[in-house]
Amino acid sequence: MWPFGPVRKLHSPEGADFQRISNPHTRQMNANASLKKHHTILLVVILSLTATLLSCVYRGIQEAISWLSFGRSDILTEHMNDGQHFLGWLYYFLSGAGLVLGAVILVLWEPAAAGSGLPELISYMNGAKSDHLLHWRTMLAKGVGLILSVSSGLAIGPEGPTIHLGALIAVQLVRILWLLLHRNKTASLALGNFFNDLMVRDIVVAGAAAGIATAFRAPIGGVLFALEEVVSFLDENLIFRTYFSCIVAYYIIEVLYDGGTLNTAQFTAFNIQTDCDTGYKAVDIFFFAILGVFGGLGGSLFNYCNIKINQWRAKAINSFGYKRIIEGLVVIFITTILFALIPLAFKCTDALQLVQHVPDVENVVALSTDYEVVVGQGDLCLSKKNYDFFLSTQNTTADQLFERLELKQLQCNDGMYHELASLMHNPSHATVSILFQTGSYDIISPGAIAIYLVIYFLLAMYTIGISVPSGLVIPMLTIGASIGRLCGIGVNHLVKFPLDLPAVDPGAWAMVGAAAFWAGSGGMMVTIAVIILEMTGDFTHLPPIAVAVVVARAVGSYFDHGLYHMLIHLKNIPFLENIPEQATLNLTPVDVMRSNVVTLYEKSKVKDILHALKTSHNGFPVIESKAPHRLVGLILRSQLIGILPCSPNSTKHHMDNMIIALDGVMNEAPATTLATYPLGESYRNFRTLGLRHLVVVDKNHTVRGIITRKDLVHIHGDGSAHHQAADNDDEHLIHEENASEDDENNRASSYIDNIQGGNQTNNATATTTQETGFSDSMQEEFDPNVPDMGDAEGESEDKDAVHSSVRMQDEQQPQSQFDFNEIDEVVVSDLLRDDLYPAPEDEEEEQERTIAQRHSFFSSNFDISSSDA
Repeated sequence: MWPFGPVRKLHSPEGADFQRISNPHTRQMNANASLKKHHTILLVVILSLTATLLSCVYRGIQEAISWLSFGRSDILTEHMNDGQHFLGWLYYFLSGAGLVLGAVILVLWEPAAAGSGLPELISYMNGAKSDHLLHWRTMLAKGVGLILSVSSGLAIGPEGPTIHLGALIAVQLVRILWLLLHRNKTASLALGNFFNDLMVRDIVVAGAAAGIATAFRAPIGGVLFALEEVVSFLDENLIFRTYFSCIVAYYIIEVLYDGGTLNTAQFTAFNIQTDCDTGYKAVDIFFFAILGVFGGLGGSLFNYCNIKINQWRAKAINSFGYKRIIEGLVVIFITTILFALIPLAFKCTDALQLVQHVPDVENVVALSTDYEVVVGQGDLCLSKKNYDFFLSTQNTTADQLFERLELKQLQCNDGMYHELASLMHNPSHATVSILFQTGSYDIISPGAIAIYLVIYFLLAMYTIGISVPSGLVIPMLTIGASIGRLCGIGVNHLVKFPLDLPAVDPGAWAMVGAAAFWAGSGGMMVTIAVIILEMTGDFTHLPPIAVAVVVARAVGSYFDHGLYHMLIHLKNIPFLENIPEQATLNLTPVDVMRSNVVTLYEKSKVKDILHALKTSHNGFPVIESKAPHRLVGLILRSQLIGILPCSPNSTKHHMDNMIIALDGVMNEAPATTLATYPLGESYRNFRTLGLRHLVVVDKNHTVRGIITRKDLVHIHGDGSAHHQAADNDDEHLIHEENASEDDENNRASSYIDNIQGGNQTNNATATTTQETGFSDSMQEEFDPNVPDMGDAEGESEDKDAVHSSVRMQDEQQPQSQFDFNEIDEVVVSDLLRDDLYPAPEDEEEEQERTIAQRHSFFSSNFDISSSDA
């Protein structure tokens, strides 16, 4: 019984095809100047609205999280100050448990909403589409669940899911615009272009990058994230679209936060004093490199432990809803116990610790008339926030300072604050701000930081992966900032003070440490460096951050490929890594291709097409009908479905032998590779072009075989390659065949484009259909009954025999083996499901009649089954 019973499993990822289709229809569309103009206008509107809506949504999410988090924290502190420790913890736990329970139930309702969504987004750009990744249910569950899970106090953050929300909003916006504008013929044709895999990829990338710009106030970081981690290739148009979305999102979110003032001094994600800085010495780069080593080692350890926990979780917990609910409640119970009660065992700290690094008031020199920055003898830094308190130690001044710095007074006297409570009772975003704070060298003592680091590391290591929407970035920043601040304090006490050298600012080291740990764990370099600089506004420390990030990534890459990529493999997503060229020096496409290919002639009989649809293939090479049967194109399953004839007055025998021309529908320029070509080059082309099918041909351009994603995913870095049997255990290659009708109807888009109906003759030709952005399953198993094509050179007769074997099998097998009830669910449902392509108003009635005629005719005359859902 939901939500306690077995969890609904998502279908295995499907293949995406980012190759442009070339045929008379697409060429005519591309040559239409009016259509291009409408397409450009719609693209600008979509990108602008995506960025604007995402900024508004994020602002609302942050307000809700802030209200819930600070409300729970203030009530906890109030009870603790009154001595009601158990009552305070009980409220803190029960409120957190209710929030976690709501988040878990939302994930059980839509499993694709779990986690950050970044591994799935990265895989989508690589060519593997995860089930329900861009569904409206995922957007709803992700948005609401994010508020609940982050507000509960778990060791997670909102940034990662915000990136996923950006992609979701972009896709759903296209669907809404279609529903509003589809009655306009020109607008509907222009919008139709946004439903192919290539355009869906572009708007998803732009939306995801806008999520970075919104969450971190980092527009440049958003563009770099798209280029470094999300896409597998460089595209000038894609860069422009991404940058445009990021800039719009950046300014909209600042208007929403700053009330339209657009004060550039406040264009940062964290409330820290970045102008208060004493710089660093050249010799300090050596210490920053050591900090990078710590970041790389710590990040790799975090990744290893988290993956091991998630592997255990997948086997022991994830199968049943009640286990996921219990796990979430146990995690929030432990989290509230540690965060609420451990600070009670430690003492308060005098407010003078905030300025004790400044020797005396006589040595303080104001560097600006408004006292924005104050420095003692050019060596020490004192932020404006602390300047008034430095001149006067009145209690009211201390209270105001605590409020500005978000420090907690847990059972403390006036003029004192609690270090651990400030870290543990605050929301994660405020905790990172405290650790990043410059100009307050001793705001948190090393002992308190060490205790918090150990507890938070263990909690985040386990929490990331439970069934709630959760981000990885804030835990990485928090752990890295703690390590960096500890290292800065250690450098002062072990090196600077003994040698009578100017002290370093631990707050600046916290920023460098956060970048180092994020790079060591997350697997990125340039993106992380830029995001840290943009979200803090501290460009002074660009060289230290750059050095620490490079060293951390070098150390981390020795142990793993980064947490995002490790999660991709853990989820069994067929991701094509950027393997070294040396790994494929001795291999050719023949070593990995599948040679049992089902092909079709340029003019094929209906029964041959029906047999092709009966197989599990998604793409079929089209060859010449005469020897030597050269490759002339490639046609997809969805296109074949769209051109099936419908003639209620025809007999089955007449339909069997009806000829359909494929040359006006197929892709006339499919991606090909020579059989003797180095496999490394073929692999690189497949990956960078985002292909789904790569046809292997010989020097005469005859088909030798075909390569799909599953054939390349098993290439190892040691140069070996093997075919893995496509059995039921190969979950990352096999799409579930018995998908329910609801699941089919929830596909992200469907394809309907001027379906031809009525009486057809033997010479009838097919009209074109437009492939949508979400094609069928990526299952590409080849029919074992079709003979191996063997060597193609000089064997035209064998080629003819191979192709004719398709017809022979159809003729030799009894027709009763075909079950049209299945084609009704599999093939015809492809035309009816989730109709995002309604025909113009004057054609709707005719289209409905055509589909009904086709359904009736095939139901009474044919039985077809297909294992490809």
